[in-house]
Amino acid sequence: MPINTPEKRRKDLTLADKVKVLQLLDSVPKVTLTELGQKFGCSASQVCRLKKNREDIMRQWECNSNPNRKRKREGKSGDVEEALMRWFVNARAKNVPLSGPILMEKAKQLAESMGDEDFKPTDGWLGRWKQRNNIAFKRGHGEKKDADTQSAEDWVRDVVPTILQQYADEDIYNCDETGVLYKALPTGTLALKTEDVSGGKKAMDRISVMFCCNMTGTDKLTPLVIGKSRNPRCFRGQPVPLPWEANKKAWMTAAIFTEWVRKFDRAMGRRRKKVVLLLDNCTAHPHDITLENVRLLFLPANTTSLIQPLDQGIIRNFKALYRSQILRRVITAVDSENIDNAQKFAKTTTVLDALFMVREAWKSVKEDTIRNCFSKAGLTTVSGEQDSSPDIVAAPEGMTQEEFEAYVDIDVSEECTGDPTDEELCQEVREARGPNSTHHESPGDGDEEQPPPPSSATVHASLENIRRWMQFHDHKDLSKFLEIEGSIHTSCLSKQKQKTITDFFRQPSK
Repeated sequence: MPINTPEKRRKDLTLADKVKVLQLLDSVPKVTLTELGQKFGCSASQVCRLKKNREDIMRQWECNSNPNRKRKREGKSGDVEEALMRWFVNARAKNVPLSGPILMEKAKQLAESMGDEDFKPTDGWLGRWKQRNNIAFKRGHGEKKDADTQSAEDWVRDVVPTILQQYADEDIYNCDETGVLYKALPTGTLALKTEDVSGGKKAMDRISVMFCCNMTGTDKLTPLVIGKSRNPRCFRGQPVPLPWEANKKAWMTAAIFTEWVRKFDRAMGRRRKKVVLLLDNCTAHPHDITLENVRLLFLPANTTSLIQPLDQGIIRNFKALYRSQILRRVITAVDSENIDNAQKFAKTTTVLDALFMVREAWKSVKEDTIRNCFSKAGLTTVSGEQDSSPDIVAAPEGMTQEEFEAYVDIDVSEECTGDPTDEELCQEVREARGPNSTHHESPGDGDEEQPPPPSSATVHASLENIRRWMQFHDHKDLSKFLEIEGSIHTSCLSKQKQKTITDFFRQPSK
């Protein structure tokens, strides 16, 4: 009767163990295949196969594959994942911070280039891809300040009803300033687990932006931006998209605010409106400003985080939209041959670029978001329960909400108002005297050089390349692009001297 021996199960070695086997095969004195099999609990034939596949195993190890992985499993598209890994390594070699949404977007671009239309990256896919390639996310954290809850509750109970009785919803405004580190990149980055991540110099280039909007969200005033240089080099010869002020610290000052609120008052007068403006009770907002059409109503001290509408999610929504634009620019910068590290990428973003992004992000803030935030602050005429949650921008695919909010809040502690020093007070007085007063340029946002605008010929060549690419891929938005191309062509023609047919028959001058 035959004896049934238990079936011997194969032992799969981890990638780290496979590398150890190969190292021992090269050691002196020589170790036999049988001895190595006994040492690692596998067969001699398995060791022989490892020796045969030495090149592939070492390539995986050198590419930082997960050392605890036993079998090589590829995801939904091995070619896309391999291409993404190579792009990732190149990007990290340039010391550019990377995060989930950047990788997800780049994976989509690579899949499209490879003709893989079915590839759709998901959170689960990105997690497995990071695990297979031994990649982890490293980031920083922020904190919140305490607020006077009792004063806020008293204000909502006693003051808000009076405001709502005296003014229509569209005549109730709120203004507030926020500091923006306009060049800042995420504090953390996806990196190889074996990689030493160098922090680099944090981009501290800052502007202050003041927003103002009404309760219904139907009137979003043009943001006022404050920098450090009166006339940055990147402004020269360029259209500036937003109102610009400057002082040594890029802070809101009493002089700047007074000029702004008087303009607001005149604008309301032209519209024959009487409005109320809710604002912080701080030194940058004087109480003794004479206005005809705007009533200033100051919030109780240390309550803005609870009852100021702009602080209930409107500014956060703006910053999330602004940071999303920065993330999209990172991918372009990584692929550029002129950018080889994060510091150079930061230098490519001028304060003029920041102003355009501020304008577009503010335009993208929805009316519903503003109404919800006013409601959250206790300013609402709707009785009963309602959804007062702000429209928070969801974290991009592959990035948790906490990670994205950490990046959005990277400048949450930046001051944009404060008590002016004696020197600053004197400077405000000199500036108030008019344009003939002396003004010393401050370093910072004035040191950046804006690249010259492309010529019409360059623009036409770029448009032709895009059109040819879209035609080759039969892109669904080709018709929209052709409309844009026609509009740009017309604009270019209007800015140059119209040529006649006789110009083409003239002899060139010698």
